[in-house]
Amino acid sequence: MVSSAQWRANRGVRRKADTPVIIARQRLVAALAASLLLTGCSAGIAGSGAENPEVAPEASTANPTAPSSRDYFASALKFTRLVHLGKHSQAGSLVEPNSPAARYIAHQLADTKAYEIDGLGDSNVEGDWTINGDDKTGKVRIKPSDGSASYTWEQFTYSAAGKITGWTGASGPIESALWTRESQDSGLGVTVRLVSAYRTNIGAMRMVVDYSTNRDVELSYTASYAARGGDRQNSTEQSSPSELDKGEETFTHYSFADAKFGGTLRMKVASTKGGRTADLMLAIR
Repeated sequence: MVSSAQWRANRGVRRKADTPVIIARQRLVAALAASLLLTGCSAGIAGSGAENPEVAPEASTANPTAPSSRDYFASALKFTRLVHLGKHSQAGSLVEPNSPAARYIAHQLADTKAYEIDGLGDSNVEGDWTINGDDKTGKVRIKPSDGSASYTWEQFTYSAAGKITGWTGASGPIESALWTRESQDSGLGVTVRLVSAYRTNIGAMRMVVDYSTNRDVELSYTASYAARGGDRQNSTEQSSPSELDKGEETFTHYSFADAKFGGTLRMKVASTKGGRTADLMLAIR
């Protein structure tokens, strides 16, 4: 082991015979420093964007599996066909949760439930509609086979995941054609609640109402509706049972031609014993 005194002596005394070795080491260190300096300069030039054929190109950050606009439109076309065939659960798999498109599907499912409770089913079949899409314009043309007016769905919007969030139809953007508020009323032991409402492509208002009762009652077949500043009109279509027993609940469907949001839906119920009646009213917003 070298003593501290020897270490200090070796540090402070340089023999003449050691000089060439030391010089050689100094030259080697200088050469290495110059090499590192040049390497650093080259890296700096490459980093500054100067032309450098030795630098490999950066890998693309684009997602090769991201859906294209045509993929999106194919989904919109499929969605349109499914809903016009009454296949709303399948169509629901193509929409973004909690979006206007999802609310539209919720209404259609409730509407179908009301029909089924009344013993009716969805009669839509493939031949009822001619549906053509144009992926260049993003428009879907829907032509009913009964000769009624054709209409277009367009301006489809999508989530980052490629799910449908909305579109514009004959009654405007879908969010403006759907109910926006809950509404409820009670009377004569009956509670009514607005489940959903939708203004269709031909301007009709379709509403679904949930009934529950704690007494035996009869339901009036004719409901009425009046938008703010408009005439009151009777329902042009209705699906509902004629009566409910105590503890029962049901969905009913009402339709009004050429109506708008902002009005009041009025329904009448009557007790099966004693003949008492009550008017129940729901705001449709």
